[in-house]
Amino acid sequence: MVTVPPCLLYDGWRRVQDYKLDGTWKSVREYIWGGTYIDELLAFSDDTDADGLFDDAGGSERYLVCQQANFNAVAVVKASTAAIVEKITYDPYGEADVDVQPSQSATGNVVLFQGREWDDDADLYYFRNRWLSPRLGRFMQRDPVGYEDGMNLYEAMLSNPGTYLDPTGSIIGTWPGAAWICRLKEHKTAWHGHERRIYIGPRAQRVLAPFLLGDPSAYCFSPTEAEAERRERLHDERTTPLSCGNVPGSNRKDDPERTAGERCTTDSYRRAIARACDHAFPPPEPLAKREDETIAEWQARLTPEQKKGLATWQKARRWHPHQLRHNAATELRKEFGIEAASIPLGHRSPAITELYAEQDEQQAIEAIMKVG
Repeated sequence: MVTVPPCLLYDGWRRVQDYKLDGTWKSVREYIWGGTYIDELLAFSDDTDADGLFDDAGGSERYLVCQQANFNAVAVVKASTAAIVEKITYDPYGEADVDVQPSQSATGNVVLFQGREWDDDADLYYFRNRWLSPRLGRFMQRDPVGYEDGMNLYEAMLSNPGTYLDPTGSIIGTWPGAAWICRLKEHKTAWHGHERRIYIGPRAQRVLAPFLLGDPSAYCFSPTEAEAERRERLHDERTTPLSCGNVPGSNRKDDPERTAGERCTTDSYRRAIARACDHAFPPPEPLAKREDETIAEWQARLTPEQKKGLATWQKARRWHPHQLRHNAATELRKEFGIEAASIPLGHRSPAITELYAEQDEQQAIEAIMKVG
């Protein structure tokens, strides 16, 4: 008798459901993930009566997963009884020892070391772009980004899995709560032999994380992908039947003047910020563009005085990308001092940081009040 392996359903990089063939394909397990980190597994549910439902009383069982700071699953708890079903311990590279507690049954949980999936047949962990052998303490494939993280193309987590994570087998980072350090291969002072590092804190990590799971050699922010997502969203919101109106993709220009690129440029970044500011702070009537107007009609309607008023309104509510850097310099200098501000900004001399950071007038006032 041939055993058919289970079918695994993924949403992007995350495993969301397991199916098995029993006459027909039936969903048997559902995974529930958190938002802090891509491999933060909160729980999984088993469909015990094979009715396709995971929240029906008596026909499903939910298990809560307890993870450490580096996302090792260390315990599985049955939600209905609050009883610990399994306790898991690991060797440094993830060799797991699952201890099923007395009077409990094994859950068959495969999300273990660093929140990654264990393949029992291969004795390997699935790290998306590569497979990790816990017994060998190394990846089984070469690093897809080459020598960026070191000369050993098979090394796992810089030989320090207790500190570093590598959710895709290509991007090494520390566990959430620690800063990320990005080392740039190309920058404007590279020809001097200088190294440029960018330090990324928790707020920026939450923004960047979803964009780091694709091709490791690709740009993080792709206008081409954003445009495809926009068109897909419009298609999903379409109310006209597909048998009527325009066929999807038929109303595009054969040779458009502008097309979305693979990366943002300085100008496209600036324009995107300006549009976002205009959307957040729309001008009042009669300066605002009306819904039934084209841009050309809007510009033709405005008088010279109104155009000046619109420009004044936008100037007071738009910001330029350089302002973000200058504001960061001022805040860092104010709270941590000039030396601490120089490092995140990439300045080799504090004198350069002084040019970016505005003088703290309040600090001067406090000083003069003390000395009289």
